[in-house]
Amino acid sequence: MKKKLFNKKTLYSIDGMFFLSSCFVTVVLYIGFILLVESRPKTETTSQGFNIPVMSVAVEDKGFSLNKETKSILLGKNSLTLVMDKVGNIYYEDSGAFSKGNFYKIASLQGGVIDIEKLKKDLDKWEKYKESKNQGTKGQVTVFVADPSLPLEVVVNVVSDLRQANLISSVVLATDIMM
Repeated sequence: MKKKLFNKKTLYSIDGMFFLSSCFVTVVLYIGFILLVESRPKTETTSQGFNIPVMSVAVEDKGFSLNKETKSILLGKNSLTLVMDKVGNIYYEDSGAFSKGNFYKIASLQGGVIDIEKLKKDLDKWEKYKESKNQGTKGQVTVFVADPSLPLEVVVNVVSDLRQANLISSVVLATDIMM
């Protein structure tokens, strides 16, 4: 009597064939990946491609538009001099009168808040008065002396507000004023 080695009629089962084909596909994909990685050039680049969004309307840079080119600057005894102390008081006059101790004062509001609106109005009146005496400061450099204890943002905002109001054009920041 002969013994049967297998209980099934076929030598290989469907489950076994599926497992073997899955292993074969996995090995082929793994070898393909290794070949792909090894075939890439060994040079590395540091730049990366990226897209810059393009806008249909140009955005106006207000900070850049405030910096108007001037061919020459003039600093003299008629140049506006602004001094800001640590409590927010602002003193102004032309350089010649300021050096003699004559100047106008704009007191700060409660809590050391700078009264920028009053400063704008007073500087506009002062400029008109100086122009009537043929001593205008338009087109001249403004000397701005701020107390070193003031935050930089305060100084920048005051200068920016005065430039936007067209009361000053070019500004020289100074650290000290000698009388």
